Amino acid sequence: MNRTSILLFCALALATPVPLTAATLTVGKATIQRLFMERVFTQNGRWYLQDGTCYAYLESPRTWLADGRVHVEAHLASQLGVEMSGGCVGSSFASNVVLSGRLVGAGTTLSLAEVKFDRIENNGTGGALDLLQSIAVTLPPIDVLSTIRDRLADSDEVPISVDTLRIDSVTTSDVAVAIQFDVGLRAP
Repeated sequence: MNRTSILLFCALALATPVPLTAATLTVGKATIQRLFMERVFTQNGRWYLQDGTCYAYLESPRTWLADGRVHVEAHLASQLGVEMSGGCVGSSFASNVVLSGRLVGAGTTLSLAEVKFDRIENNGTGGALDLLQSIAVTLPPIDVLSTIRDRLADSDEVPISVDTLRIDSVTTSDVAVAIQFDVGLRAP
C-alpha cells in the first residue's frame, strides 16, 4: 500500500461510526450530588413528589452512597390530603427526611428503583411515613446520553461525538457508581 492509500483508509475509518463497544463509567459521590441537583431538583431547587393543590416536595438535598443504594437527605414540605373546592383538606407538615433507592439503568437513562423513605426526623410527623410511602416516588430519569453530549459540546478539545449509548448494568458501592454501557463514537 502506498502512503496515499494508507491516509485515505485512516480518514475513512475515522469518518465512519465506530460500532458499539463496552465501556465503564465510574461516577463518584460529588458527581452524583451534582447530577441530582442538575437533573432531579430542577424546579427552583425542588423535587416535587406530588404537585398541585395538595403537594409534597423535597429541597436542599445531600446525597451519599451506602449498601448498594443512593441515599438522599432533604427537607420535605407538604400539604397532603384530598383536593376539595379548590383547596387541599388534610395535613401540612415539614421535616428533614432520608429516602433511598437502587440506581438502575435502561436504554440511555438512569433512575431509582425500590424507593423508600428511610427516616423522618420530626417525631410529630412520624405518622406521615405511611402516607409518604403511599406516594409513588419516582425519580425523573437522568438521560446519560444527553449529559455526555452536553459535556462534550462544552469542550473544544474533544472533537468526538456520541452516536449511541446503551446502559447494560449499574453497580453502586459505598464510594462510587459504576455504569457499564455500550457506546458508539464518531470523530470528524
